[in-house]
Amino acid sequence: LATHKVASLEGVLDGIVEHGPGYLDEIGLEQGESQLEALYEDIEATFTGSWAEIRESLDGETGEFGEFGEKVQELTKQASPSSLVAAAELIAANASQDLAGALDNERRLGAVMVREPDFAEGVRAVLVDKDQAPKFAPEADPSKYRDVLR
Repeated sequence: LATHKVASLEGVLDGIVEHGPGYLDEIGLEQGESQLEALYEDIEATFTGSWAEIRESLDGETGEFGEFGEKVQELTKQASPSSLVAAAELIAANASQDLAGALDNERRLGAVMVREPDFAEGVRAVLVDKDQAPKFAPEADPSKYRDVLR
């Protein structure tokens, strides 16, 4: 995991070896204001519950979330429905996990998702044919993903 932002990675490893981990404090850039932190309340309000609950909230209350909600709707309309269901299940499962458990859940779910037909279809649409027009399957039942998560 990254702990510091630096202007360039060139020489960083040598500097750490020569001066120790404190070297990062010397060369680290100011963090500045986080763009993500500014969206924290909207993210928390939006991505709570199952994907069905999230979708219902977005469809019914776009005005409440304003520009953020509109952007989420725009982006999720392009996504695999099953991937959205799986992601919501992962978020819910990881809420009670430590880092090791959360990363293990990511690994487990990732192993399932790459075998899904939507994965190959997404690769086809974006990387092979580059038509940006995937034909995804309808969303899967959430229990399919819950079964692989802790």
